Amino acid sequence: MRDSGESAGALIVRSEEAEYVPLPHDGGFRLLADAGATGGALGANRLALGEGADGARPHYHARSSELFYVLDGTVQFSLDGEMETVGPGALVVIPPRRGPSSSRRKNNGTAPELRRSWSYGVSAACWGRALSRCR
Repeated sequence: MRDSGESAGALIVRSEEAEYVPLPHDGGFRLLADAGATGGALGANRLALGEGADGARPHYHARSSELFYVLDGTVQFSLDGEMETVGPGALVVIPPRRGPSSSRRKNNGTAPELRRSWSYGVSAACWGRALSRCR
């Protein structure tokens, strides 16, 4: 992944080129794009939550919208105090300052995989690496 701090046109990141950050319970991130590689426009990762793993603690983002596309498994999102369960092919968009929200795995026999993007790119690489140390 190119991380030059400025946008230079189109960006292609192949899965095998993306940095992998392991998470507890055999989950992990593939850091596909970061603010530096997109001129600050957005960030993206592929997130796998391992067996029995919870997602992020309740939180919100002041300046970034988050977009989740469920690739596999079932995920529960806590949105505006209500639990919403979504499965493969579902899209969840959480606007800035909307929260607290969280996602966590619902045990249905498969660990979920999500494609996650956020507007107004921030350095997810540092955030993702810090998250991997949380146990």
